[in-house]
Amino acid sequence: MSIFDDYAKRVKNTGDSIANSLGDSTKTSISQSFKDSPFYKIINIYHNGLMSSYDVRVVETNNYLIRELLFLPDTKIKRGSVAEFNNYKWLVTDFNDNDLFAKAKARQCNNSITLTSDLSESAIIGYDELNRPVYDDVESEEIIIPCICDTVIKNDDTERAINLPQEQMLVTIPYTEHEDLNYDKELVLYNSHFKIIGIDDTESIDKVGLRRLTLERVAD
Repeated sequence: MSIFDDYAKRVKNTGDSIANSLGDSTKTSISQSFKDSPFYKIINIYHNGLMSSYDVRVVETNNYLIRELLFLPDTKIKRGSVAEFNNYKWLVTDFNDNDLFAKAKARQCNNSITLTSDLSESAIIGYDELNRPVYDDVESEEIIIPCICDTVIKNDDTERAINLPQEQMLVTIPYTEHEDLNYDKELVLYNSHFKIIGIDDTESIDKVGLRRLTLERVAD
């Protein structure tokens, strides 16, 4: 019996497989040396309003607006999350979901959209002299969503670019549902008003991922 056969037998007797054993060894090795990299950072990542901190290696790419984020084994990140580092916000546009080598692609946000709601509810603000509740309308808080604004559509793999029609812009945001994100609704970007003329949810699954809005400038 060879040394490998003897090792395989011992692994099998413990109820594990060789692949799992090697995988666990690789995870341990990566975790032990992860912080030794000069690219190591602790960054905050937001999804659906919740923030978590992660150990990450931030790696530059050939595009200064894009970074690769390398995570510890077994880390799970949602597409459409927003990371904060280097004094910027970065939209996670892809995640490979690999248990050993978890990796995401993030693109730097260059603007943000502000969503507002109409007065839609009343709240008790006090009581009168007869101890009856006094109500007042409460305005919903503004929601600020980091976004990526493009007037040119680029293919990261081929580097081919297509110019959008004049006065149009493509805005990529985390998948978000809101009354202001509907056809013909207006958003303000770069001190100009834009109307939503297209909504693309093909890069989202179960309301998680990316939403792309095609906007057209309207007269102010």
